Formats: sequence, C-alpha cells, structure tokens
Amino acid sequence: MTAAHSGAAAERLTVTGYSSGDAKLLPTMDSGSCAPPAIAGHTYSLRAWYTSTAVTQFALYYRNASGSWVYWTSGPWLAAAATYTQASFTTPALPAGATAISFGLNLFSNGTLTTDDYAMYDSVGAPAL
Repeated sequence: MTAAHSGAAAERLTVTGYSSGDAKLLPTMDSGSCAPPAIAGHTYSLRAWYTSTAVTQFALYYRNASGSWVYWTSGPWLAAAATYTQASFTTPALPAGATAISFGLNLFSNGTLTTDDYAMYDSVGAPAL
C-alpha cells in the first residue's frame, strides 16, 4: 500500500466486527532471514512509525533454542495517531535460550493501523530517539 512514512510502501491492518483478542502485523517468524537475531539477557530498543484510529501496542515473540516461537510480552498502550508517530519500547531482558525476536504492532479493537520503518537495536548503544 502507499501512504508510507518513508519509501514507497507501508503495511495496513483493518479490524471490523471486533469481539475479542487482537490482530497483529508481524514479520515472518522464520529461522533467520526475517527475524532479527538476539542475545539472551540483553534488552532491545524497538521502534516503528504508525498511524492508527485506535489504541495499539507492540506485541513481541522470541524464538527459543529448539526453534519454536513463543509469545513473550506486549508494550504499553499507544494512543491513536492521525499522523505518523514514532512508537518505541525497551524490552525486558530476553529470556535464557532465546535466539531471535519478532515484533510488530497490534489492534485490539475496531480500527485501522498503518505501520512503517521498523527498527531494533541492542539497548546498549542504541541511537537516541
């Protein structure tokens, strides 16, 4: 889709008829080419640009040593935003045995979410927001 924060494309999620749960925009949870590698015990600074008609939040998963993906945690709620807004979240320490992270933004109500320009940094040495 168009309406990117930068570049030529962004991703959009639309939820209608909401009753429970959430819908997420996540990269492919694979064995390495889409999921960034991570080091157990480290914390990570996650960032994304978004517009939304509803509250959103980061949803995080990690790949364990056996290669399975496990739901990890969610970030704080982020307010709806009519113009692109940078979201950021610093994770807790990555659990023992974790080898990669997958993260994205979600909707847990009716609304539209557009996201772009995701970034992940080891918290130590991460660039300023």
